[in-house]
Amino acid sequence: MKSTSTLPVPLSIENIDDYELLEFLLLMGPGGSGKSHNILELAQAWKRVMPGGIVYCIDAETGLAKEYKLKYSHLDNIRIWHGEHTADIWKFLEVFHGLKPLLTTKDWLCIESDTKIWSYAQDAGYRQVTGMSKDEYLSDRLDKAREGQTKVGGVTPDPENLWQVVGDLYRRRFRDVLTSEIRLRTNVLITTGFNIEGHRKNAARRMSMDLLGLTGVVADGHAEVTRNPDTVIALSREKDSYMAQVVKDRGVDRPGLVLKFPVESFYLDLMDARNQQEE
Repeated sequence: MKSTSTLPVPLSIENIDDYELLEFLLLMGPGGSGKSHNILELAQAWKRVMPGGIVYCIDAETGLAKEYKLKYSHLDNIRIWHGEHTADIWKFLEVFHGLKPLLTTKDWLCIESDTKIWSYAQDAGYRQVTGMSKDEYLSDRLDKAREGQTKVGGVTPDPENLWQVVGDLYRRRFRDVLTSEIRLRTNVLITTGFNIEGHRKNAARRMSMDLLGLTGVVADGHAEVTRNPDTVIALSREKDSYMAQVVKDRGVDRPGLVLKFPVESFYLDLMDARNQQEE
């Protein structure tokens, strides 16, 4: 029996001009490397590039609002949720899902930081399984070990139930929505920290960082945080300036070319660096 269904219109040379290029950026760097600063610089550049566009920010850290008030209070195209609005995974998810219907292709959704969101999800999992946060559980376990108790309990309590809760919160309610829905309707920027290589570098983290050509560092947050974004940028602070090294830029990459530039006006600098790469 012949099917009566029709295929959706595919992307082709006839309609490629209608396809809107949306950014999906990951900024990663240690503390003080300019992650919050570059979100605000992005908002400043976006005011010129896209008048009327809004930069929505969910700040799970603490620095964005402070720097905004001190240096960028002239910007009227930025909205920041922070502090009590993002104090745990449930509050974060309430803001995150509440923003979905507001986002357009003229806007940005910036999330500062994946490191904290992953930590929030783990805390919620530990609380549901043990009644304590992760830090409380590990401290209690250490105290019992010092007291010489024989049944201390494992580092990961009831692993099957714990990771089911954590996975539901972080993957299904956050990352899956971000990568399969939100990235198709707006521009996205996420930040995460990284540290010098150490005991936290498991196989998944090693694979992710090696694929990016970054050795000797460990990405914070979830082990897969570097896989989904189209563009991954490693930030550093050198002397009196912030530096950005593009380690992945889907559709723009040229093998063997290292793209590194000083950051003054973040998004405009990135576009200039891309243009120079194409020349």
